[in-house]
Amino acid sequence: MTINNRSACIREQSALTAAVRRALGLACVTALSMTAPLAMAQEQSTSDVLQEITVTGTRIVRDGYEAPTPVSVLGMEQLSEMATTNLADSVNRLPALAGSVSSHNMSGNVSSGTAGVNNLDLRGLGATRTLVLLDGERIVGATLAGTNNNGAAVDINAIPSALVQRVEIVTGGASALYGSDALAGVVNFILDKKFTGVKASVEAGMTTYHDNDTRKFSLTGGTPFAGGNGHLLFSAEHATSDEIRGNHRPWNDASYQLINNPAYAPGNGQPQLIKTFNTGMSQATRGGLITACTMAGSTAATQNCALRGTQFIEGGEPIQFTFGPIISNPYMSGGDWERSRNDNLQSLTLDTERSTAFGRASYDISDNATIFTELGWSKTRAKNHHSLQTFDTGLTIKRDNAFIPDDIRQYMVDQNIASFVLGTTNVDLPPVAGDNTREFKRLMVGAEGNFDMGGTNWTWDVYAARSRQEALQLAPQIRVNARFTKAVDAVRDDTGRIVCRVNYVNDPSYDPAKADPACVPYNVMGVGVNSREMVNYVTATGMAEQNLQQDVYAANISGEPFSSWAGPVSIAVGAEHRRESVDGWASALDEADSFFAGNWHASRGKFDVTEGYLETVVPLAKGVPGAESLDFNGAVRYTDYSTSGE
Repeated sequence: MTINNRSACIREQSALTAAVRRALGLACVTALSMTAPLAMAQEQSTSDVLQEITVTGTRIVRDGYEAPTPVSVLGMEQLSEMATTNLADSVNRLPALAGSVSSHNMSGNVSSGTAGVNNLDLRGLGATRTLVLLDGERIVGATLAGTNNNGAAVDINAIPSALVQRVEIVTGGASALYGSDALAGVVNFILDKKFTGVKASVEAGMTTYHDNDTRKFSLTGGTPFAGGNGHLLFSAEHATSDEIRGNHRPWNDASYQLINNPAYAPGNGQPQLIKTFNTGMSQATRGGLITACTMAGSTAATQNCALRGTQFIEGGEPIQFTFGPIISNPYMSGGDWERSRNDNLQSLTLDTERSTAFGRASYDISDNATIFTELGWSKTRAKNHHSLQTFDTGLTIKRDNAFIPDDIRQYMVDQNIASFVLGTTNVDLPPVAGDNTREFKRLMVGAEGNFDMGGTNWTWDVYAARSRQEALQLAPQIRVNARFTKAVDAVRDDTGRIVCRVNYVNDPSYDPAKADPACVPYNVMGVGVNSREMVNYVTATGMAEQNLQQDVYAANISGEPFSSWAGPVSIAVGAEHRRESVDGWASALDEADSFFAGNWHASRGKFDVTEGYLETVVPLAKGVPGAESLDFNGAVRYTDYSTSGE
């Protein structure tokens, strides 16, 4: 069904009668058909029969009442026409959700551990302020609170998209009804719980550039049983999306960049930022770039050095690097920009694999009461790559470093140069990458119905749910900073063998307490100059697991206890108790912040929330000049947190 939106009239997908439209208070409805993407077996639509009324913008159910809260609706047909592999990609096309976290805009993020998560963010206020519901019921978040302002936000990957009948979006005024996590609004995914028949879909696609191959398979079935008193639902889905590795697109070939204008000074009339093309890095290259020197007897590095601009390429060969005419550290425009650019290495979109399964059973125990249970499961794995292997702009390479080419070492001796500063993106190291697996589980039981009391009909529902999100975060072969520092400082021992300085007993700085017998020297000057043994020493796999659990107990009731001269007074009352907990672990190297990226920490804790709300609609006038219908709608909510009080 369609709810009137103050900004636009959303078209309805089902053929509702005029009487039903009046009962829902719809300002405008046009008839369209509701069809599945691809029907492979019989399907019986029930959209022409009014089964129940769900209006996310209000808890009041009353004939002819039109809630003042703006509600946007995406129906089944619109979602089907978009033909996206992931439901979040469809919903995010709405302007109010344009800033949401998806597998596209988080494709290069590793340290947050959120790559692959799809969080909805209404009006850019943060996903943690946007409440996501499944049929009006809560589900557990995918990440910890405080993670990129998306903590405790629901992962849309857990929604059974093949059963979604419509999506209702409230963009304001919902916190009194739903709680503080609905400050930005509510996104409610409503399922077709009376679907009957079988439907299956197969989808495949790719981009214009013949990459990012996507595949999606779904199977959904529903059937009544026990003479129509019960109904069974099942839906399963599997979807994959290939990674786009690198920004190999025409719009990125010229490497446009917005940089600080080196000619800018306050009041000189120059713009502070300028757009440049053919932009690379001025302080580092893939195999290393000398940017400054330190003279013997001095502690300050200077760029006034003939070695500045020496870069190391394949096999460690030194060649001259040409700086561009515009330099604004760490960027430059022109010159050998292609040798120093790195933005064509990052994942433009992730490699994802997602599976979901959903089952529901309901049974009418009487004419006025129904019991139901739901089981939900999903598993998502996402792999991505950052734009850099690692990034260093200030490595100090001493004159006795064993990997310095002989002619450069001799020049340093002749010119009394003690060391030089090297910038490198360490192309010999594996790329910074994330490998995140999330498994979602949910069990819910509940009942709903109606009864007559005081000459009016009351509707009620109760439910209890437990949902759990188990996340395993991996960062394969990430640089261990302390090991890297020791391995880079390599010298020759008395036998001419290259060793780490910390292990060379005849070096003046030798300290037995700092020696590391496992240390393997590492060469930062060149491309393809390090063995697998060298790489294995300076890298390790970051690893962490976090398990989030949510237990919810809720009850709601609404009705019309009495009437005023202008009509019936409606109320809706509800209460909810929620317990959130998290447990997890992380590797010892992560806990010690040893890595270049990742450095996850185990989290453990819990809190309880008890809430209650009251909403009312009071008719103030009806059928009088200037006010054919005038209602007052108000809501109040009480919340008690175990952590912060009332």
